[in-house]
This record gives sequence, C-alpha cells and structure tokens, in this order.
Amino acid sequence: MNYLHRIRHLLMSAWIFPIYFVIASQYRQCWIEDMEHWIKWKKCSYKTRYMQFVFLMSDYPEFRNICYYRMGKIQYIVRWMCPPLETLYIRCPNIGGGLLIQHGFATIIQAEKIGSNAKIFQQVTIGYH
Repeated sequence: MNYLHRIRHLLMSAWIFPIYFVIASQYRQCWIEDMEHWIKWKKCSYKTRYMQFVFLMSDYPEFRNICYYRMGKIQYIVRWMCPPLETLYIRCPNIGGGLLIQHGFATIIQAEKIGSNAKIFQQVTIGYH
C-alpha cells in the first residue's frame, strides 16, 4: 500500500470515528466476524482493529452497507459521513456473521434468513418477489 493511501486512511480516521464508536459500543459478534472475513479477503496490513475498520469503511462501500445493516436504525444518524452503496439492498431480518459481498452493484438481498460466512457476488438477487 503506498504512502498516499495510508495518509488518506489517517485523514479518514477522524471522520469515521463516530461510526466506529457507535458500532463498537453495540458490540455485535456478527460485526466482528464480518470484519475478520473482510480483512483476510482484502489482505489488510493494518494491525489495530480501528485502522482495519477505517481501511474497510473508506475503500469498500459494500462493507459500509453491511456495517450499517448491523447498526440498525441508528445508522441514519451516521451514514451521511460515509455514504453506502446505493445499488446494494439488504433487507433481511437475520444474517449470520462473516457476510462477504464481492461487488454489490445491482445486488438485492431479501430473504428470511442467511447463515454464517455467506459470500454474495455481483448482480445477485436473493428472495425478491
């Protein structure tokens, strides 16, 4: 990762802190599992959990959508800071931890339940009528 990219992440860290604070204070195990899968998949070189979170939030809008999904209704207070991907729709009452969305363009997830460690790819529709 080049130095300009790291500087960008450092600048974004102040902007993303409120989002991290909200989701970390709720401490949902599914969110931790999501982060671990994304960090392995994207080969993140940051060592602290906060900087890993900044890396994912600033570079991957699909991760933002998952993060906001895990936050529940409080997402509407903080999601303006890092906008989600508008073409990825997650409307599922129960999604297990470790959700990985490869590329969320034109993806709709509307099922009753999705298990742990699910991987969803581009232009996939799940459970839409």
